[in-house]
Amino acid sequence: MIRKSLKISESDGSEAVLLRNYGGDNGVDSYAVTNRYLVKNGKPWFPIMGEFHFSRYPAEYWEESILKMKTSGIDILATYVFWIYHEEEKGIYQWGGNKNLRHFIELCKANDIKVVLRIGPWAHGECRNGGFPDWLVHSGVKLRENDDRYFEYVKDFYSEIYKQVKGLLFYDGGPIIGIQIENEYGHCGGLQGEEGKKHILRLKNLAIKIGLKTPIYTTTGWGNGVVVEGETLPVLGGYPEAPWEQSIDERRAAPEYLFREIKHETSVGSDLASKMLRDFSYDVKKFPYLTAELGCGNELTHHRRPIISADDVGALVLAFLGSGTNMLGYYMYHGGTNPLGKLSTLQESKATGSLNDVPELSYDFQAPFGEYGFMKPSCGTLRAYHMFLHDFGTQMAESVCILPQDNPKDAEDRKNLRYSVRYGKNGGFLFLNNYQRRRKMTDKHHVNISIDTPAGSFEFENLELPDGKYVFYPFNFDLDGITLVTATAQLLCKITNSGETTYFFFCDQSEKPVYRLKSDGIESISSPNRHKLKGGIWEIAVDNHDFNTKIAISLTTGEIINIVTISRRDALNAWKFNSKDKECLVISSACFFSKNDELSIVSCERQLPVQVFPSDKTFTVKNAETIDRKAAGDFTKFLIAFDRETVSPRCSLLGRQQKNGKTVCSLSVNRSQGCSVDDDVLTIGFEGDKARLFIDGKVCADWFYFGPEWEIGLKRFGKIDKSKITLEITPLKSDDHVFLEKKPTFQNSVACNLSHMEIKPEYRCSIKFQ
Repeated sequence: MIRKSLKISESDGSEAVLLRNYGGDNGVDSYAVTNRYLVKNGKPWFPIMGEFHFSRYPAEYWEESILKMKTSGIDILATYVFWIYHEEEKGIYQWGGNKNLRHFIELCKANDIKVVLRIGPWAHGECRNGGFPDWLVHSGVKLRENDDRYFEYVKDFYSEIYKQVKGLLFYDGGPIIGIQIENEYGHCGGLQGEEGKKHILRLKNLAIKIGLKTPIYTTTGWGNGVVVEGETLPVLGGYPEAPWEQSIDERRAAPEYLFREIKHETSVGSDLASKMLRDFSYDVKKFPYLTAELGCGNELTHHRRPIISADDVGALVLAFLGSGTNMLGYYMYHGGTNPLGKLSTLQESKATGSLNDVPELSYDFQAPFGEYGFMKPSCGTLRAYHMFLHDFGTQMAESVCILPQDNPKDAEDRKNLRYSVRYGKNGGFLFLNNYQRRRKMTDKHHVNISIDTPAGSFEFENLELPDGKYVFYPFNFDLDGITLVTATAQLLCKITNSGETTYFFFCDQSEKPVYRLKSDGIESISSPNRHKLKGGIWEIAVDNHDFNTKIAISLTTGEIINIVTISRRDALNAWKFNSKDKECLVISSACFFSKNDELSIVSCERQLPVQVFPSDKTFTVKNAETIDRKAAGDFTKFLIAFDRETVSPRCSLLGRQQKNGKTVCSLSVNRSQGCSVDDDVLTIGFEGDKARLFIDGKVCADWFYFGPEWEIGLKRFGKIDKSKITLEITPLKSDDHVFLEKKPTFQNSVACNLSHMEIKPEYRCSIKFQ
């Protein structure tokens, strides 16, 4: 048994203080910044930002990816403008095709997603020279220093960016609400102290003078990153792993999974920061806790190749939320492919002075949406947070983080309880994390936590925290006029439809959550598993056979508030939509994206199970059929059946040979045919060091082996049925300097083998709710 008691006093909360020189109003929206949170249109705002690099993705699919990100909960899209991509040759700028920044921002505007533009001039982003063109690197100019010649080059680059985004900035009614100046400045190179501040301020003033004016300017805040008080906002981050570190040994347990005050992130960029100071260069209490690089994946380096799971990401985000962050900013939320330069390849490499080699082409990053736009399990894990924050972000932003002193300080501590509270306006959330990447935590049974606040005491009793569990529970929470005292299920979202509001909670299917409600204002409760406790508290216990079924709470005012419990699995497959001012919840493993009240559905399942709440929601489907429609609790359950006339794709091995120590395979690939097919997914299982795919003699894709299968989306390559397709596998030796979490099978100390391959169609249909 574990007992904890936490006392919160009036002095633990503080009024937010509006910061000067931040924010703005364009007549439609307004933004401001306090020392605790961001403000949008006069209300505390908890935004969700995801990184997507337009220049690393085919332009013809930009809008689809923007919509996927927005539908999965992203409010702000962050993107780098890599200097070398646009001015590889001095004085010759390229802004066409996949480098068409203006068109990309126009698509963001058309689809109502905000943008933070990361203009460098140095970017990093695993790009060659950190984004600097070779001609600049070899110019003899001192880079990232207060050299007038350097600023002249930067002025030209910034001026070209402005030409592309003119009319699309916030004050023109455009979507660009923020600009990041430089990256990791003062941490990974650059100047520190007053000289560093002069440099950042000079860059910012140069950008503004050119016309790049927005409400918000950010700079990297971790590891002595240079922040100019009153001028730039610090943004922070943290990753599940650190593949840029040079060791190939198992790392110590990552401290990112602890509950801590403003994260003292020291591992990001540590390959480039060996001589730099690691502490903060500014007073963290004067700024809101914002993130821009929460790692919802990791790029692979040649020497270090971690496998990042959905729970690695989910527990990381929970630890940051429970530590007080007020913006979730992800890097990368959508992967991509490095372009090939005219003069060189454009990836970070040892040949260009980096300590790391990364794939020449692949920038998949194990992101929620990968290199080819395919949705990964981490997307659902994160989307559950996004749905919650879209409905209750104001309450979270206003809350103050309370960190108990007896929290573990060492991430190798697997025994002691990790917990925190965010408290605001009389109620809040209890955070519990029993997850640590690459470690087995001690199961924690019968956990009892008492939270004593100015609004009363709140008890959580007999909680079970097995290894791997991470949750946050509400207490003293307002459910539209009635008070939820405590709940042992996690709050997901609320749906308002036909005058009724339904709150959705979730937990593991094996759990039996308990809801406690103040009886004030309650006329009746439909659940038979209810009883009254002392002090006028209703307790409702939910068995798993009651999942997906409404508990109707009738109020003395005549209104009805519903509570529905769903399983964690369903919550991670849930999507919330609003059609003609009527909200609904859809549960499906497919990927959804929405435009103009029409949902596109993408899935590799030929018969796709779907659940919709409320059950009376009517809809039409294009390019597919619906079958086996039936009631399931208060949901409607059915199958979407895709095109039965589809000609399935085929792939076969034509030949295999050894050439220069590599395994070279000739492949035959025939694409799908059918009106419901959106893409074909070529899945390759291989063991070795790395693999490259050639189409008609040109390398089009590559992949470092690290365990998971290699998935390639073929639609971007067009008709390839008659093309010459070759797969080249480079051997991995058992004594190579490489850290792998999943080792291949070595034969005679060498792994170099194609184990299997398959190709399957990805279907697409649309659904429109009435």
